Amino acid sequence: MLDEMLYVRSWLFETHRWHKDIVDFVPSRLNVKPKKKMGDHLENMQAYFERFRPVSDACDKDDKDAFHHMEFTTQMLSRHFGQISPYHGLSWRVDKSIPPRDIRVLRVDPNSPAAELELGVQIVKRGDKLLKFGDIDVVNTTDKDEIYNIEFLIHGHWKLNSNQEFTYEFQDRDSSDKKTRSIVAKKNEEVPVYKSRIIETKNDKVGYIALDTFKSYLTERKVNREFRKFVDEEVSDLILDLRNNEGGGVHYAAQIAYMIAGKENTEEKMFAKLELNYDPKAITSSRNDVPHAPIEFGKECQNYSYYDCGYDVGSWTSQRTYSTLDLNRVFVLTSKETCGASEALINGLRGAGVEVILIGDTTCGQIYGTLPESNCGLTYYGLQFQVKNDKGFGDFSDGFTPKNTPSDKGVKVKGCYVKDDLTKEVGEDDDVLLTTALAYRQKGVTACPEIPTSFVQDPQSNSRNPLAVRPKPKRYFGYNMDITLPRDE
Repeated sequence: MLDEMLYVRSWLFETHRWHKDIVDFVPSRLNVKPKKKMGDHLENMQAYFERFRPVSDACDKDDKDAFHHMEFTTQMLSRHFGQISPYHGLSWRVDKSIPPRDIRVLRVDPNSPAAELELGVQIVKRGDKLLKFGDIDVVNTTDKDEIYNIEFLIHGHWKLNSNQEFTYEFQDRDSSDKKTRSIVAKKNEEVPVYKSRIIETKNDKVGYIALDTFKSYLTERKVNREFRKFVDEEVSDLILDLRNNEGGGVHYAAQIAYMIAGKENTEEKMFAKLELNYDPKAITSSRNDVPHAPIEFGKECQNYSYYDCGYDVGSWTSQRTYSTLDLNRVFVLTSKETCGASEALINGLRGAGVEVILIGDTTCGQIYGTLPESNCGLTYYGLQFQVKNDKGFGDFSDGFTPKNTPSDKGVKVKGCYVKDDLTKEVGEDDDVLLTTALAYRQKGVTACPEIPTSFVQDPQSNSRNPLAVRPKPKRYFGYNMDITLPRDE
């Protein structure tokens, strides 16, 4: 264990972006518990690793809290394989954080326990208002411990066991009716493509695809299949829905950017350049051949999922190259949950000269990434790099935002500010973000809806209130800009 501690200590001082802000702490000063069981070993390693959290103001508190963590390597590999630990399948948006609170269901994951039907009807829906979680009055409670538990829920921190059950009470999104739902936690396989369709307009066809993650092996094959359909149908435009996509592997984003832009637009251009705080040539073999810099636009299947990313069903002939649309512009639907690799995709396309038109809200502003280090069954996360595009731009810490957003924050990009209507299903005909994107194709900026006079870019402005449910840190996911290629070690 002493060797492990010294290894992690050396790794942090060698690679961390703010290594100068780390206060050294030698293992002999740690009150190490006798190693009687594996749990004691893990607890000792966690206690030691926590000591190396950066302490200066070089980055904000969310940065430091979000990336500095560790997990079992088996958990990391399961995520790369698209396996989700036992969960209920709900994610949340806080519209009002102080009593009376307004917390809504942002997404119900496909095939998850929350999506199960009763008598052919899905009980929990996007846009439902959370009233109670267990015995906690989510709307009105002022109890400190209960507020902490609500935060744990909406941040996704609950570690559930298989078949663990919780009871939720909701107010239906379409009425004042209340409904109670007991949900049993189960494991699940990640669904990268939430929805895909081809929309026929008066003069042409438009491809629409909603991607909810870039975190697993499954992304490559399933996305390429949908793009092949778009190519076969000769779509003229693409609407890429990233409103719920909190990130994942940058290499997956590089592949999808190539599928959008094609060979001619990306020739002799790099998808991303990594600004490191150290010389990658000096790194030892422990770096596992990480592609430090730069990251190319992905041009062919990498077989991350143990099989070819595409094949001809009739002959079972493998297809190595991606299907590409060769577009000079793309419409991207965004929200404040659009983070990490999703933003790298936007930035990478802009760096290649592809016109990106944003429809939706300001993205989260994730400009830093992590190079996870696995050692002795544990995987460690810190901040190692800032991602920049082919033009050298990477300063979007306030996010990308549509040009007409009434705020001076964020990198202004052509498009329309549109507030997502959670009472409408993603990708359906009445989805306001989708309909606005289709209208923009015909009318340009005149199609943008009127900005509400009560516009508030950050509804969490009262998050310092002791009764406020603090929002999920915008950089919570330590792997949302993980550029390491998946390994099965």
